[in-house]
Amino acid sequence: MTSTLSATVPQTHVRYEEVRDLLDFLPVLYPGGDEWLVRRARDVNTGRAVARIARVDGELAGVSLGVMKPSGRFKISTLFVAPNARKRGVGSQLLIEMLDAGQNYGAVETYITGATTVRAHLVPLLCRAGFRLIATEPNRYGEGRDEDVFVRP
Repeated sequence: MTSTLSATVPQTHVRYEEVRDLLDFLPVLYPGGDEWLVRRARDVNTGRAVARIARVDGELAGVSLGVMKPSGRFKISTLFVAPNARKRGVGSQLLIEMLDAGQNYGAVETYITGATTVRAHLVPLLCRAGFRLIATEPNRYGEGRDEDVFVRP
């Protein structure tokens, strides 16, 4: 049986509980991750941030969240695909949608950060889209929890 990726859908309202269930690892990786997600969902719901949701066979398969920073840079603050939906184009589609959102905001560049532990997953996806790994921030979220910074002009 073949799985079908639904088109990603721009969100003007995020069901926090649904997204939280998909991103249940956030509090483990990032101190205050759950509180941050509550704030970001509120930002989406009030138009201060953007979200895209992807579904495969009707099930939530991925989410991306982004926000325009005062510096004129667009930050993709979340780009996550459920393990059972990977290698199906979900991440690529979510990334394209975030790049479009940044362009619509007039961003001078777009950036995304990710734990070095997921570098192997991020590098191929991001490099195909024109991102470059420009830095690694040691101990960004605690001892031994390094964060890579990727930028796309």
